[in-house]
Amino acid sequence: MTEALVNPRLLIWARERARLEDDAMATALKVPLEKVRAWERGEKRPSFGQAERWAQVTHTPFGLLFVSEPPAATRLPPDFRRVDGAASEPSPEFVDLFDDVSFKHAWFRAWRQEHGFPPVAFVGSASKSISPERLAAEMKKALGVESAERVPGVEDRYRQLIAAAEGIGIWVLRSGTVAGNTHRPVPVEEFRGFAIADVIAPLVFINARDAATAQLFTLVHELAHLWLGATGVSDPFSTSDNAVERLCNAAAAEFLVPATELRARWNKDEQLDVQSSVLAREFKVSPAVVAIRARGLGLTSQRALDEFLGAQRASFKRRESDSGGDFYRTAISRNGRFFARAVLSAAMALEISLTEGGQLLNVNASKVVEVARREGLTR
Repeated sequence: MTEALVNPRLLIWARERARLEDDAMATALKVPLEKVRAWERGEKRPSFGQAERWAQVTHTPFGLLFVSEPPAATRLPPDFRRVDGAASEPSPEFVDLFDDVSFKHAWFRAWRQEHGFPPVAFVGSASKSISPERLAAEMKKALGVESAERVPGVEDRYRQLIAAAEGIGIWVLRSGTVAGNTHRPVPVEEFRGFAIADVIAPLVFINARDAATAQLFTLVHELAHLWLGATGVSDPFSTSDNAVERLCNAAAAEFLVPATELRARWNKDEQLDVQSSVLAREFKVSPAVVAIRARGLGLTSQRALDEFLGAQRASFKRRESDSGGDFYRTAISRNGRFFARAVLSAAMALEISLTEGGQLLNVNASKVVEVARREGLTR
């Protein structure tokens, strides 16, 4: 059996990066624990097959196990989340997801520059001292959406806002997995979204494993980040003492549930759960967003809100996205139509190869032409 001349330090790095203990690694490889430890000490070497399996289990490129030093850590965006008082260490899934998005963003940015697209003026146009009300009003005006009354439901309002964002040059991605790999989900507990406030190719990423109503709030929250020119990872539903995060939350709340309208419709004699459900249908948001907004405006008590949110969490079942469904539609929604059509147009115009197009869309090169055909970009 041919031995693989792997670097023991890289075996340890790959295993620890995947947050696996050595006994879990032994179980995954179906070898004794002492054998794994001997490999990591450099006293013995795995076979090529065992080294390949090590790379698969830890989601590490096989070639990396042979290099002299671990690669430099991915430069992640600023973290506006707060988990028990401090941001948590990013998982390998989030790091790899951000690497994938960064690879796509670099291409898209260069493509837009080559094709003469002007900078997107609103990115960074708002001062961090702006009021939430004014920020929400500026966002609505730019997006061309004033009221939720004309759309039937939450999903419709969500799609409306995505289309409006794409219409003014914002790239919106929605995915809950790493590069379309359904075996590598990124949990909502880690993050709900992030924004890249780049004037050439502004980007909003939404964790599609979240409920649709939560995704809607996250979308508006991340759009606020763009207006403020604040790149970063967010969880709009966490408790944060960061001024930017609080401003984005307040602006998103005002955007979706305007204070004057909520006050006018609020019935102080009605139960919070009943009233939140009724008004959620009117504003096209979740009952939780209405309840939290009502508490922020002093329309209900903290105790009532806590009880209501506790009941909501108990009954909430997270949706599993990026699994099943139409392959071609998923490829578009996961990458964002704004970006996907640019890639497909470039591939059909022979500006890039089908292989590169497939890499950018996380699909097999053989599927690129069919995706383009379904988008009406080729026959």
